[in-house]
Amino acid sequence: MHRFFEAALGYPTALFSFALLVVAGYWGLVLLGGLGVDLLDGGTTSTPTGASSTACDWAGHR
Repeated sequence: MHRFFEAALGYPTALFSFALLVVAGYWGLVLLGGLGVDLLDGGTTSTPTGASSTACDWAGHR
């Protein structure tokens, strides 16, 4: 097991492992975005109300 960690954390492998983690994290976020996960919305609706709705109506967005 020691040799495995030594090889995994060695010079060329560690760089590629970090790049693989970045790419896997990116595609994980892409999948979550594609699924439409509303976890970080904070319980708000997608329809603005109050002054925001007036500004959106003025700009022509609905």
